[in-house]
Amino acid sequence: FFDGILEVRGEEIGSFDLVSGRFEISRWYDLAQRVRPVRPSYAEAKDTVRHLLMAAVRRRHRADVPVGACLSGGIDSSLA
Repeated sequence: FFDGILEVRGEEIGSFDLVSGRFEISRWYDLAQRVRPVRPSYAEAKDTVRHLLMAAVRRRHRADVPVGACLSGGIDSSLA
């Protein structure tokens, strides 16, 4: 339908130069340079995931009646 359509992803910015008529796509940030790699132990990683999962459930568990849930049998069930 249209020729020459380009995709601009979330980490990119598109700029058009009126003089040259060129459209360029460039990255406006690089996550790898901003975040230091962290290598937690297995136990630390497991505790972090457990803490984040419990915090997420607590945050969403607001009801004035009893609430039931069926777990998926995936990562949430293996945190015992």
